[in-house]
Amino acid sequence: MVAAQLALVLLAIRTFRLEESFGFVRILPLLFVGFVINAVLPIALRRSFFVLLSLAAILTVFGAEYGTGLILLGLGLIALCHLPIPFAARVALLVAAGALLAGMRTGWIPTPFGRMPLLPVMVLPILGSMFMFRLVVYLYDLRHETQPAPLAARLGYFFLLPNVCFPLCPVVDYRTYLRTYYDRPAVEIYEKGLRWIFRGMLHLLLYRVVYLFFVPTQAEVQTLGGVVQAMLTTYLLYLRISGQFHLIVGILCLFGFNLPETHHLYFLASSFNDYWRRINIYWKDFMMKIFYYPSLMRARKLGLNAAMVIATAAVFLGTWLLHSYQWFWLRGSFPLRLTDALFWGILGTLVVANSLYEARRGRRRSLGEPRWALRPALLLSLRTLAMFVTITVLWSLWSSASVEEWIAMVAVAGRARASEVAVLIVALAVLVALGVLLQYVVSRKWLPSPPPDERPPLWSAVLVGATAVVLILIGTPGIRPVLADPVEDAVLAVRENRMNRRDTELMERGYYEGLLDAGSFANAIETVQALAQRPDNWGGSGRGSRATRERDDLLEYEMVPGYEETVKLAPFRTNRWGMRDRDYEQAKPTGVFRIALLGSSYEVGAGVPQDSVYENVVEDRLNSEGAASGERYEILNFSVAGYGLLHTYLSARSRVFDFDPDLLVVAGHSQEIGARLRTHLRIAIEKGLPITDPELREILARSGALEAGSAASIERSLQPVLVDVARWSFQGMAELCREHGIPCVWLFVPTTDEVNGSPPAPVAWLERLASEAGFISHTLEGAYGDYAETEVYLGPWDGHPNELGHRLLADRFYQILRSDPRLLRPAGAEATGVHSAQ
Repeated sequence: MVAAQLALVLLAIRTFRLEESFGFVRILPLLFVGFVINAVLPIALRRSFFVLLSLAAILTVFGAEYGTGLILLGLGLIALCHLPIPFAARVALLVAAGALLAGMRTGWIPTPFGRMPLLPVMVLPILGSMFMFRLVVYLYDLRHETQPAPLAARLGYFFLLPNVCFPLCPVVDYRTYLRTYYDRPAVEIYEKGLRWIFRGMLHLLLYRVVYLFFVPTQAEVQTLGGVVQAMLTTYLLYLRISGQFHLIVGILCLFGFNLPETHHLYFLASSFNDYWRRINIYWKDFMMKIFYYPSLMRARKLGLNAAMVIATAAVFLGTWLLHSYQWFWLRGSFPLRLTDALFWGILGTLVVANSLYEARRGRRRSLGEPRWALRPALLLSLRTLAMFVTITVLWSLWSSASVEEWIAMVAVAGRARASEVAVLIVALAVLVALGVLLQYVVSRKWLPSPPPDERPPLWSAVLVGATAVVLILIGTPGIRPVLADPVEDAVLAVRENRMNRRDTELMERGYYEGLLDAGSFANAIETVQALAQRPDNWGGSGRGSRATRERDDLLEYEMVPGYEETVKLAPFRTNRWGMRDRDYEQAKPTGVFRIALLGSSYEVGAGVPQDSVYENVVEDRLNSEGAASGERYEILNFSVAGYGLLHTYLSARSRVFDFDPDLLVVAGHSQEIGARLRTHLRIAIEKGLPITDPELREILARSGALEAGSAASIERSLQPVLVDVARWSFQGMAELCREHGIPCVWLFVPTTDEVNGSPPAPVAWLERLASEAGFISHTLEGAYGDYAETEVYLGPWDGHPNELGHRLLADRFYQILRSDPRLLRPAGAEATGVHSAQ
């Protein structure tokens, strides 16, 4: 029954691709088969089998070359611990080896393995994860070892099977690891492991829901509710860590390591000491063993209270520095941020104060079952809620990019209306009441509890199995039942390992999110490997590249005329007008229908030959199929990489109509009304670029962005007026087209990561604004057909479309031009002006 449930849970994990970027999905078959084999092997062979399985997982995730390098480096470090020399000398050698590896991690010391250029960024982070803390515990216990452990036990301690996929791994205590190996009946340990894997899977799914649908961008934090949402979701993102830790410890239980619980209802802590005891229990035990007790013994002559304060301070100072040390091995830098110091300093101070209070008053303990009473239940509920709120606020400080950014966010709450404060107070009161009610329900034993003697408990088997089956059904496209569209879209989003809006906009994440950021390429194995394949001279054609030059107005920059170079391995050339296009005369030739295309990097098409860019493909096809009737067409590409909606309007106003177009096409993506527009305006304000349009200046002045200080404050001020700026831009372009008597089209161009999904929500807003202004709205949605993202992009390191992607976009764009009679007309015919979508 355990094996059957495990198969279902692992299949559900695979269906939702949980932690896929770290290679976890790759080792799931190895994990299941290994569990079955381990369970039937004689116990004397199981430790050795576990080591072999762990090494096989390393080779599976890293490949033969890098996997072997990781194994050999690890064996070398273990060997140094057992050299027949004095203990101090062994420690000195390990420190020297660590310094050498650290130099290689930063790139200060070149790797001696010329054929392994990814060693510093792919192998050393996982090696550091395996050894940076575990080695300290191992040496500590090795010095006091009375009975030598088997070689397989020593190797297994460092090469823990799941660690290869999880850079953040619990600091397993060496003695506990040895003592708890099959210390209970095997099936009991397997059942516990299964429950914890199941719980970890649920935590990771909840994390994805919070991350994708509830985390606001900085600019969206405009009210007290927005501040509460930002703080709360930042703290809830820790579900990923607790989920991973449950998976890791649960997997180890499947192989007989009956390790203790990793996190225990940490959201329900009722005091600071209680919180420290509940959250990341393995870290707490590690710090108590290595820092607290030694410091307490050394300082005991000063008195118990003074010694306790010193020892606790040592724990939290060490925690701060060791978190930076952990960041170094996983990310390659050693941050000493003020937010980190404040978080650990404040939390440490509060734990010290709580410890002194408990030492003076004593902790309440009860030998029997406590009886429910209203006053104690109410006080416990209030303390728990106060603790949760305090940690949530502190966590938001720790996760902020700077103290100034955090203060700017909190200042928004200071402007809250009385009605918002009242709603918050009522919500908190409801939570307190629910806490009291829950305590009453528990005291009455109304909640079901597992039968004590059933192995495995039937209720647990039904719960785990049924939940896994439901997840598999709703997550598998081929067998998913009919769901409402919003539900199906949500399921599809949760199945994908994608970034949310905040991270798409390159916002800084907190400590744990930063360490686990697949986009950072520091520890996501597949992404690191993909990035390493990118040529060194890949380059680009947008802001800051050699293909552009700066301007001193709101356009910021433009393409350099007559520029020629290889960009993204393809020839890149601009004509005399600064367009990546063929060379056209400014005066429109007789008998030519001219289309002006405004867009950004997708329309520029760096990385594919110029004639393969979708606008040129369409132009060639129009001229080829219209040759018999004498129709001639030109599509002038005014696009610039990185341009957004406001750039587009300013470009249209400054130069497009000098070329006498017959049709204006504005190509855009889903981010036009969000990050791109906000970033453009923020950069313009920070640079002090002149804002000469009275209406635009009035919009920005109304937002308060012109007087805001930090970048975060500017973007937060801009958020409420982005729709106004977008509307102003659309209306400005539509008015220009009316003046020149030509139609204008807004064209939604899906990005390659939107190959199989419906258009993101902002697209509806953009279509509405465009239609209200008088644009004809069209979409290239579905242009990629059944092709996968990997088939239509330039590479894993660059999501822009390749030649196939451009050809598919061209097919859909051509169909639109030919099928809509409002767009193309014989050259010289009378235009009918701007059409509405109706």
